[in-house]
Parts: sequence; structure tokens; C-alpha cells
Amino acid sequence: GNPEQTPAAVNETTPAQKRENRITTHKELEPLNFSGTSSEKAKTEAENFLGRTLTVQEWNYLVRATISEASPNSQERAAVAGVILNRVRNGKFGDGVIGVLTAKNQFQAVTGTPKNRSPSKNFSKPTKRQIETTVEAIKNGISGANKNWLNFTSNNPKAYGPGTNLIFLKQV
Repeated sequence: GNPEQTPAAVNETTPAQKRENRITTHKELEPLNFSGTSSEKAKTEAENFLGRTLTVQEWNYLVRATISEASPNSQERAAVAGVILNRVRNGKFGDGVIGVLTAKNQFQAVTGTPKNRSPSKNFSKPTKRQIETTVEAIKNGISGANKNWLNFTSNNPKAYGPGTNLIFLKQV
């Protein structure tokens, strides 16, 4: 070895380790049951929109987050999935789907609220029907989602958890 090389700092945390630490703050999530859905076709449509492949874990997080962040309206679900994927492509909002979804103060259904740091029930335990309808919404609508949208806001105050500052709703 070269004695001139400096050893890596022992206590430094890499971005990948930080992301893994955020992921493990969620209870271990079981993979979603996509049987009876057109999940592979929907995943391919999402990958085409993003411009790269999604890992199985990223696809699971994308579907869970779309279920929990959007209303049951299929166009809204496709738009929400599009915003998440646009943030991934942009690179300034986190590393990959999971980094984007677990970024501080961004997706309350995933990270919780100031008063309750647990993910929403729709994220943790979506129903079979929610999975089916969301997969269909992504399959049929993601290709038409706007590739410039990096934000979405619900105009329904009930969409936000306890402790959320809602002043921004008056500015929208």
C-alpha cells in the first residue's frame, strides 16, 4: 500500500448510508401483492417516463406513496406519480424514489407529520383495491403526465396531518 494515502474518516456517513438509515426508520414493509394487476406493464410505463429502470423496492414505494398522497381520481394518481418521478429525474430532491419520498417535510404520508412521525395507513397497509386502481392509473396515465411538474398541493386541509402549517394553502 501507499503510505501517502489517507484513511477514510471512520465516522463519516455516506449519502447511501443516510438513505438506508431513513428507509429503516419505516417498519419493514412487506412487498406489495401485485397479483391480478398489470403491475409489470405499469412499472414499464413508469420507467419509460423516468428514463431508467426502477428497483422492486422503488416500485413498491412509488405505488404506496401514490396511493397515500393522491385522491382515488386516476388522473390525480398519475400526476402524483409523475411528480415523484420528476423529482427523481431532477436529482435535487433526493437520491432515487426512496430518497425523494423520505426527504424531510416533503411527503407526509411517507414520513409522518410533526405530531406523528409514522407513515399513513394507506402507505403502510394499502388495500388490494387501492393497489389495483393505482397500478391501473399509472399504467394508463403516467405517459401523459407533465414532465415539468415538481410539486403538487392538495387544496383540502384534511389531506394534511396534525401539526402541519397550512398557511401555504392561502398562497396557492
